[in-house]
Amino acid sequence: MAGLKNFADCKPEQPAQAACASVASANRLAYVRFSGVEKPPKASLQKRSQPAHIPVARVATAPGKVLNSPDPFMAWLFENAGLNAAAYSPVFLQRRLSACLRALRADSTQAAMQALTGSPDLVQKAVDAVLIGVSGFFRDQSVFDVLRTSVLTKLLEGKRGLRVCSIGCSEGQELYSIAMLLEELHALQHSQLLGVDCRPEALARAREGSFDPAELINVPAEFQSRYFSARGSGRQIAPQLRARAQWRQGNCLGWDYSDGAWDLFLFRNVAIYLNRQEMDTLWPLVARGLKPGGVLVTGKAEQPAKSLPLKKLSRCIYMWAPSETTL
Repeated sequence: MAGLKNFADCKPEQPAQAACASVASANRLAYVRFSGVEKPPKASLQKRSQPAHIPVARVATAPGKVLNSPDPFMAWLFENAGLNAAAYSPVFLQRRLSACLRALRADSTQAAMQALTGSPDLVQKAVDAVLIGVSGFFRDQSVFDVLRTSVLTKLLEGKRGLRVCSIGCSEGQELYSIAMLLEELHALQHSQLLGVDCRPEALARAREGSFDPAELINVPAEFQSRYFSARGSGRQIAPQLRARAQWRQGNCLGWDYSDGAWDLFLFRNVAIYLNRQEMDTLWPLVARGLKPGGVLVTGKAEQPAKSLPLKKLSRCIYMWAPSETTL
């Protein structure tokens, strides 16, 4: 990174107001990234100790205060990373500010700015601390139970395989979970699985397919023996699953959803971190990426726009049914 922009010259951008189907709007937001929920530290990973003499900043919002714009430091940081902080919920960014300061070992935003100005290469580290993602095998078990017992078999009627895309895939656990279910249905060999995330390190781990044993806690015992093998102190995903999964760096708002191309979208715990205006733009783009009868899977705290022709099949599971409703 050549150099940081002056703080005084960096102003938060205003949220997009363009029509949801506008290609220009999507292009304008091409550098917005997304993240998942804050990931708890793995038991097997060594925690980085913080120097005792550096206090950790505590960031709080006054009771009753409503945040309508990004924190100035966050806006400055994202601007220098080529991102748009205004696309995110200000509350989310405020909540992640402390994690960002800890990553820089700074006790204030002023100290963080000084550290970043002196070492611009730390910008990505600071942004990653804000946009840290999380996933898990068979996350939200009841949702995967419905996918396994009814949704996938229905989608496979008259087909040899499925096209599945996971947006905000993190380290690939949920996409690999779908891969296991498709293999059980003898459909994996003819399926295409794509995981998309903005963080190169997460995608590298997804490609490697090596996980800690503790991460397999929600994987059925028979699947653990069938689709994982020992690799040092970890567990390696089966070769046939790795061979079918592809991984690509990208962001949710700038991604080409390829109208009518996908049988199944995993779009989980992405919307909760973006502001309402951006999601009003994004939901239709995601939905139109599905084939008629295709399925969208969301996080449990997320709900697509009610104006869209999406038929709710179960909790967090929606079918794209444009013939039943018009936009």
